[in-house]
Amino acid sequence: MQSIAANVWKLDLPIPGSGPATVAAYLLRADDGGLHLIDPGWGEAHSMTFMTTALESLGSTLADVTSVIVTHFHPDHLGFARELQRRGVPLTLPAREQQAIREERDRMPVRHISLHAQYERWGVPREVANELITTFDYLDAPDVQPDVMLEDLEQLAIPGFDLHLVATPGHTDGHGCYVELRRELLFSGDHILSEMNSGIGLGGASPDPLQSYLESLEKLAIYDQFQLLPGHGEHRPTVGDRRKALLAHHHERSREIEQLLESAPSQTTWELASRVRWSGGWAGLHGTHLASALTQTAQHRTRLETLQA
Repeated sequence: MQSIAANVWKLDLPIPGSGPATVAAYLLRADDGGLHLIDPGWGEAHSMTFMTTALESLGSTLADVTSVIVTHFHPDHLGFARELQRRGVPLTLPAREQQAIREERDRMPVRHISLHAQYERWGVPREVANELITTFDYLDAPDVQPDVMLEDLEQLAIPGFDLHLVATPGHTDGHGCYVELRRELLFSGDHILSEMNSGIGLGGASPDPLQSYLESLEKLAIYDQFQLLPGHGEHRPTVGDRRKALLAHHHERSREIEQLLESAPSQTTWELASRVRWSGGWAGLHGTHLASALTQTAQHRTRLETLQA
């Protein structure tokens, strides 16, 4: 557990599976002694053990947790919140994310059928498509009802903190960052990560999640001098450098795809993605990485078509 600022700590909790090894949970101790958790982790038994040990090091227990605050619905961020909610701890979620959950749950019965049709439109070989269909099943929207739903820029009632939601759609349609104005901290969830590029369009029904993501990055410019506290990886002294790097990355990717389309406008998304300069090489992409590459290619293509319309 790392001390970040006065009465703020970072906990790196384990995640099962082949994705990021850990998720960052953040613990806030209010002036009245109550403890508030931001993105408390996956919820498996070993996460509970890590959390319990961390709380004990502060002379506290799970019974001292007053609220749990979540950036978005993915299980590595929301999972343990559901257990805490069952124990009587109120759950806070962005109001738009609750709508995204409902949209995802409505699509769940036909999602695999929709994905088959999508991959066919994209020209993905059938055997590859069959392997990719279940890639993101672990992101299934939970059956959850928050106790508190926040609107953009709404303040949370935590004594000694000036904490607000900042709506940042893109990763999911209702993703939210939390900004602490007194200590100049940005809890960025999966919107801005310190090393990885965020996945985009992983929850909700937005027709252009990439454009939403880029607009959300621009929106956070006023917090460039705040400390960056991401959902995965190391925290950074400032938000600005990483925020600008992500913007530059996506604008460069759009330019690359635009040039590839100029040479062959009718190529399929599969053909187009195979010509993009991926950092690990096209041949090295499998599973979630391949699915993300295809989705990102399609998103940039949609954005370019929208801008040119």
